[in-house]
Amino acid sequence: MKAEMGRGRVGWSVRLHSRSIASIRRGPVFAQWWSKAWGAVLTSGAQVEAPDAPCLADYPALPGRGLVGRRQAGFTLLEVLVAVAVMAIALVGILKANYQSLSALAESRARTTAVLLAGNKLAEVEAAGAGRWNEFQGDFGEEHPGFTWRVESEPTTETGLVRVAVIVLTPEASATVRLEEVMVSR
Repeated sequence: MKAEMGRGRVGWSVRLHSRSIASIRRGPVFAQWWSKAWGAVLTSGAQVEAPDAPCLADYPALPGRGLVGRRQAGFTLLEVLVAVAVMAIALVGILKANYQSLSALAESRARTTAVLLAGNKLAEVEAAGAGRWNEFQGDFGEEHPGFTWRVESEPTTETGLVRVAVIVLTPEASATVRLEEVMVSR
């Protein structure tokens, strides 16, 4: 092998052994060549002789295939496209599951809030007395925008008892909560 430096060239060229560079770097031949080559180049800048070994340039190349018997490292375009397609399909599935999860969470939160608001309104009706309650519908104001309520009452077969129902609608009427209680009519 020869390494040349200078003579109008930028850098230097080396003909390498047919084994991989990693295996060459581990071998004693490479260590001997490396110390000879760099020692001489750094001190004198002259041509350097290295131990002879078969060179990759000695093997014929097939058109379009690179060197004979040697597979190039890396992925083909087809492999990359298939990997990207699989990742895209998986990503769409993950995003859809995430969206459904967020929708279910929002609906659950709205239902829970509606149940709590209906219980509070039913307690207000009971505290005021079912016979004296004069409001029959409304909303919960700025604290709970979009939630509306309605109170329905009907007499029962028992004297002095009234069945009171509080109905709360969630925003966009996605859910309806109905709480009923039998109360003493005062």
